[in-house]
Amino acid sequence: METYKFIVNPAASGGKVRKMLPWLESRCKNAGISYAIECTQQKGHAQKIARDASGLYTRIVAVGGDGTVHEVINGMIGGTSILGFLPLGSGNDLVRGLGLPFDREDAFDVLIKGGTRFIDLGKMGEIYFHNGISIGFTAEVTYETLRERFFKAKLKYISGILKTLIKYRAPELSLSYNGNLRKDRFLTIEVANGLYMGGGFKLTPAALFDDGELDLNIVVNMSKLKVIRHLLGVLSGNHTRLPEVTQDRTKQIFITGIQAFAVQADGEFLGIDYKSIEISILPKALEIIVSK
Repeated sequence: METYKFIVNPAASGGKVRKMLPWLESRCKNAGISYAIECTQQKGHAQKIARDASGLYTRIVAVGGDGTVHEVINGMIGGTSILGFLPLGSGNDLVRGLGLPFDREDAFDVLIKGGTRFIDLGKMGEIYFHNGISIGFTAEVTYETLRERFFKAKLKYISGILKTLIKYRAPELSLSYNGNLRKDRFLTIEVANGLYMGGGFKLTPAALFDDGELDLNIVVNMSKLKVIRHLLGVLSGNHTRLPEVTQDRTKQIFITGIQAFAVQADGEFLGIDYKSIEISILPKALEIIVSK
C-alpha cells in the first residue's frame, strides 16, 4: 500500500496555498489513502521534513513551487521514496517541463493514478538541482524577483530583469567543459536539466530530463538595449539564434571567475560571492510520479 507524505509550503503563491489545506485534507480522505500533511515553517524546513520522511513513506509530495521541490529533493537524496508534485507555487518550471497538469484536481489524480519514471539530477557541491543553475545576470534577476511583491508570474520576472539591467556588470569568467576552455565577459550562463527557468522562459529548449547530459545556455556580454530587444524571444527559445548565444551539452562543467559571481539553483538564490564552481549530472537519480 502506498503511503503519502505531503510537504506543504503554506507561503507559496503569496500565501494562497495555506487556504488550500482543507481541500487537500478532504481529497486525501476521499481517496482513502494513508497520508500525513506537514507544513514548512521557514526556509530550509522542507529539506529536513523530506530527509526525515524519506524511506518511511513510499511517496513524498512537494506542495508548492520549484523552491519547495528543490528543498524536498535535497532532503530525499539517498532515500527510496518517490517524488510527486502539487504545483501550487508561482514558478512550477519542473512541472511545466514534464508536461504535468497544473490544475490541482488533475494533479492530485496523477498522484493517485499515475505511473513513475526516472529523471536526472544536477549537482553543484552538496546542492542537487532538478531544473537548472544560473550564473551571473540570470542569478541576480532571481534575487530581484524573489524581492518583488507587486507583480506575479512572468511580469515578476520581467520586473527583476529590468531592475538587474540598471546595475549589472558582466563578470570575466573561465569555462571548462568537453575539453574546451572559454574566457570572456559573460552576461549569463545556464547549466540546465530542464527546458524552463524563471516561470516559463525557455532558456534551454533542447533539454531532456533523462538524457544523462546538462544543457548549456552561454551568453557573452551584450548591450542592455539588445537584452531588452530580445527578451520576448526567450519565451519561445528564439534567443538561440543570436550570435552571442552558444547552446551545448556536457556531463560536467567548471566555472571560475576573476571577479565574484552570483549563482541560483531552481529559483533559489544561493549567493553573490562565488569564485569557483563545479557542476555535474547524475543520470536517472530520482524517481517521480507522472501521468500514465
